[in-house]
Parts: sequence; C-alpha cells; structure tokens
Amino acid sequence: AATGRACTFIHIFDPRFIDRSAYGRVTDPSFRLSIAQRKPVHFGNRKCGAIRARFWIRCVQALAEELEALGSELVVLHGRPEEIFAEYQQHALVICQEEPVSPEQCDVESAVEKSLAAQGSILRREWGSMSLYRREDLPLADKPGSYSGLASALGFQDVWTSADLTADAKQVTRPRPRPKGPWPKAPFGKADFRTTGRWYISREVLREEAATLSALGFSNEELSAALTSSCPEGGEKVAQKQLEEWCRTAGNDTSVARMEASWDLPVAKGSRSQGPDVMEWKNLSEGVGWTQTSKHLALGCISPRQLFWRTRSVQKHPGVVHRLIWREWHRLNAIVWGRRLFWLQGPGRVERPWKQDPDIAQAWKDGRTGVPYIDACMRELKATGWLAYKGRKTAGAFLVHNLGFDWRIGAFWYEEVLMDYDCAMNYGNWTTIARVDRGYAGNDFTDVGHKDLKAKLRAEYANDPEGKYIRQWVPELQNVSKEFLHWPWLEKKAPEGYASSLVGELDPFECDECGIKRASGGTLDSKAGMWYCETCVAKWKCEQDQKKLLGNLRQKGCRFPGYTEQEKSGDCAECKELGVQGFVDRFDAQFYCSKCWQQAGFARSEQPARPCPAA
Repeated sequence: AATGRACTFIHIFDPRFIDRSAYGRVTDPSFRLSIAQRKPVHFGNRKCGAIRARFWIRCVQALAEELEALGSELVVLHGRPEEIFAEYQQHALVICQEEPVSPEQCDVESAVEKSLAAQGSILRREWGSMSLYRREDLPLADKPGSYSGLASALGFQDVWTSADLTADAKQVTRPRPRPKGPWPKAPFGKADFRTTGRWYISREVLREEAATLSALGFSNEELSAALTSSCPEGGEKVAQKQLEEWCRTAGNDTSVARMEASWDLPVAKGSRSQGPDVMEWKNLSEGVGWTQTSKHLALGCISPRQLFWRTRSVQKHPGVVHRLIWREWHRLNAIVWGRRLFWLQGPGRVERPWKQDPDIAQAWKDGRTGVPYIDACMRELKATGWLAYKGRKTAGAFLVHNLGFDWRIGAFWYEEVLMDYDCAMNYGNWTTIARVDRGYAGNDFTDVGHKDLKAKLRAEYANDPEGKYIRQWVPELQNVSKEFLHWPWLEKKAPEGYASSLVGELDPFECDECGIKRASGGTLDSKAGMWYCETCVAKWKCEQDQKKLLGNLRQKGCRFPGYTEQEKSGDCAECKELGVQGFVDRFDAQFYCSKCWQQAGFARSEQPARPCPAA
C-alpha cells in the first residue's frame, strides 16, 4: 500500500498452533543428543485453548472491519501456511511479520519461503514493531547477562527507579501514523482462496464466534466453556481506547505511596516510604493487573512503541518502561537461546531430578492442590485466561520447587490457557522461576521445609486478610473463618479436600527463627512474609525504642544485646583487656567488658556475626 501497489491481506489460523500437537517442541531430556535424535515432548495440551482463541477471533474480526472501512478486505484461512502458499499465484511478493522469538514460527516462515520459491515468488520478513527496538539497536551480539545489563546497554541510567536515559542512549522508534484509505483490492487470479472452500473462513462464519471456534476444531464442551466465560473486545481501537483511559486516570494517580516490598511478591500492607509510586509495584499484589494491554500486545493490536511514546507524558511512565524492557529482555533471550528455551534443562543446562505424575499435574491445573491461594489462582486462570503476575509466579514456584515437577508441564499449560500468551514472556518467565535460565553454580532451589511457600502464603494473608480472592474462586471455603481461610487444615474440622495439601499440612505459624511450632502471639514481617514467635521478637527489639515491631527494624547488620542474666569475667573481644567483668553476647558468643558493652551496644555492627533477620 505504501508504494501504491494493490495488496491482499491474509490471516491464517495455523492448526499446529491450536491443536493438541507436539509440533516444534523438541525438548527431550537428553539435550546432548542431536535434534534429529530427540523426541518431541507432549503433556496433552492444546497449543491454544478456546478462551484465548475466542479473543484471537475477536481481534481478527476487528481487523477485518477496519480493512473494509479502508476499501480492502481480510482473507481469513485455516490451514498450514506452506501448503496454502504452495497454491498461491506465481511471481508474487509476500510480506510477513516475522517472529524470531519463536522457533516454531521461524520454522513456518522457512517452510513458506520454500513453497513460494517453488512458484517463483518471494517471502519478505519484516522485523515490524512487536519489539520495542529495531533489530540493529538491540545488543544481540553482546548478549547482556542480566535485565539490568540490557537496560544499561540501551542507555537507561537506572531502569529500576526511573526512565532517565544517557546522552548516547538507543532511541525507541516512533510509531508510524495510522494509514488512510482507500486501499485497492488485489486480484486473486486463479489462486482465489475464497472460492475453493478448503481453507477459507467466510466473513459470515467469522462474525459468529461459535461457528469459527467449531471450524478451528474445538469441541462442543470447549465451546460451551469459552462462550460462557467473560471475553474482552479485541482490536486496535479497543486497545488504544483502553490505553487512553489508563493514561487519563491511573497513569497520573499520585495517591499510591511508594512500596518497600519484595519485587516478586509485594504486599499491600508492606512498609512504605513517602512519595507516589511511579513504578507501581503495588499493582503486582493486585489481581486485576495494571494497564491491561498485555493481551492486545501479544496479538499485535497495539505495539510496545505505542505504549512507550503515549505514556511519556504520564507520571507512571517509568513503570511502563520497566515492564517493556522486561519484555524486551525475554525477547532478546529467546532469540539468542532458540530451541534451548524449551529444553528440560533450560538454556542453563541444569541437571536436576524432575517428577511427572499426570494425576497430580491435573490437580494443579484444576486448582485442587489443597492450598487455597494456589487453588484460587489456578481456577481463575482456567476460567478466564487471566492471572496476575504474582499468582503466575507463586503457582509456578509451587509446581516446580514444592512439588518438584517438570517445569514444562506448567509452561505448556500457561501457553494453552493464558489469553495474553507470548512465547518469549511465557517460557522466559518459566525458565527464571525454575532456575534453569542459567547455571547457578549447581545450587539446589528445592523449597526445603516449604519455607518459601509459607512465606508467600503469609504475605498473601497480609495482602488479603479477609480472603476475598480465595472466597471468590474457592466457593467450598466460603464458610471458613478468615482466621483459618488461608490454611484451613489448622481448623479442627477442615472442609473436604483441605484437611491437608499436596505438600502436606503446612504450619504457617512455625517460627522461622527458632522453629517452634504453633507459636502463640508473634509477629508477621509483612515485607518478607516471615513469622517470628514472641520470644524471638523480644530478643530483637531495639534498646532505643522497645515498642518498635520487627517490621520496622531495617538497619542492616543491626546488633542486639545478649540479655545475659549475670555478669561474667573474661577477655574483652572489643578492647582486648584481659580478665575483666562484662557480658557474653549470645548472638556471637563473644565476651565484652562492661565498658565496651555499655558504650558500643548496638554500635557493634562493623563485622556483625548475626544480622537482624529483618535487614
């Protein structure tokens, strides 16, 4: 259209990216074997579930309507692209949006290129705007070793706190203006797919979601589940409207205080510092997400460049940039890693024992693990195609580090059900969760004693003490009091299915310091999700303010008095004076004379033997 030549717009639903297929998943456990020797791995999943397919159809419908308004049309087909283009007219130029992050998509592009070449035609792959940066601006050769390293290479001063750039930073390309019509239709000639009926999905069928889903091969049961689920409208106009609404409201909302919380699972009750949260960490603890554009972004209805430039004028632009660079980081890794992204050992080639049990895996997918928060997450995901970031990560870590399961079971499931599925983001995040994205020097990340899981459950309790989210998605726990809702197995008569869990009966009130079970009283460190009994908390209260709770004790390396009952004599570890009266510090077993004990006290922090647990 840009050169004045007529063109045909074609959208193809490739069945290999919808059906229950092992296509492209060459992920045999023995990564040392050649690709020809490895066997595809399959866990019974579709490549695309009916809920995501329904949203996909809506986006295609919107595109067809917009092209019609410009005087053109969209031809929608269902079949293998290389077979379709093998029957296309000769000496044609076919332009496609390449997707280098997906080895499977790259395979299709190569197959189409071969089919077209046999007809004397040419395939031109365009980098397009699925990436924030142009290909030549990405450090593909340098391969930055971290997210922060990539941000630095692109010219961000500190992408964790701002969107400020250096003088020589790479520039994000501005989006092109929206094209105007009319666009003349290209003649099909002999290769008129609209008349063959073999692959063609007519506009009449496309307007009926049930008919289109059926044409794509979904069963009546899958159709019923998808059509009764809430599905957002799709297309560029909807995505743009949603972005504008966010920029007008939440993008400039200064009422949310900055949170000092763990970036992977912040909690709303965490400690806060002054000033608005331009990075919007708090949204990671909310179930509704943030800009809600990820699903449109995944299907190309809106580009990351549009997000970048449109939000330049809003206060929370740094938060948008942070997430776009995180997406860019996963895209860069996927391009560099290629098929290693799907290996059991991951790009890091990590050898570790993994479990596979279809029944337990299905219980995890269905939200029947016996852990209320995990169950709520998995049920929401299955029913809606959406799950907030913290839920995706927590449920994933549960599968991998608590159940010890093959991480690809989770990655394949997310691929099937997530409405905003993106190959690089999905598999990149899963390799990070499973700790197979790099070598990690042989470290074992098994959640021994399920301490990390208990910390996350306690953090979620601090975030949602009434359990509104759990009650919404796990109705069988509706009548459980909030005291036991997050851990119903502690109740004398636990509801059916919750007397224990797939990882046993967790005790969230086991002190993370001394190990005392069912400790009465105690303090929840809402930042770290750690629980400490009254005895341990008493030891950790500062002399300068006995009323401060553990959650406020943030001085790194803070030292505490030993609470010795009587004076003793010995050689002072501080001033080295011999045979003097003083005290033994129970934390480092060192003896200090009375003078050093009184003068130094808390100040002995240059070489702490035992830092404050809250530091």
